Amino acid sequence: MTGGIEVTVLALRMAVVIGLYTFLALVLVVIWRGYHSGDQTTGGTVTSSGARLVVVEPAASGLEMGAEFELSASGTIGREAPNTIILPDAGVSARHGRIAFRHGGWWIEDLQSANGTYVNAIRIEAPTLLADGDELEVAQVRLRLEIA
Repeated sequence: MTGGIEVTVLALRMAVVIGLYTFLALVLVVIWRGYHSGDQTTGGTVTSSGARLVVVEPAASGLEMGAEFELSASGTIGREAPNTIILPDAGVSARHGRIAFRHGGWWIEDLQSANGTYVNAIRIEAPTLLADGDELEVAQVRLRLEIA
């Protein structure tokens, strides 16, 4: 009888260990998907943030001061289509930069543009976290990030 109880206890211990490892694996999958979901374009506006870029200085882009661009989860900034935000200015590269909502915040990245991307008058060299009210310079065009 003692042998049967020992086998049952061993089987229960193994079941608990397998259950724990399965649970940990599922948690890691959920974290992994959440971590990488910010890198994907969803095509829709991120309504939870209500973020937008507002034109502060249109330069030679032909845009009007105060024009607004609603931000989607991920998009590119450039001179022409197929960019999400089109700034028709000669100083803006065809594919100038990327703006994306990741890890709970808005990030800007320069895509090796000819004239660089600036945040609050400082040229960025790596993806940079933005805050409400930050000003972006893309060539001579200045935009302000507004987060509702």
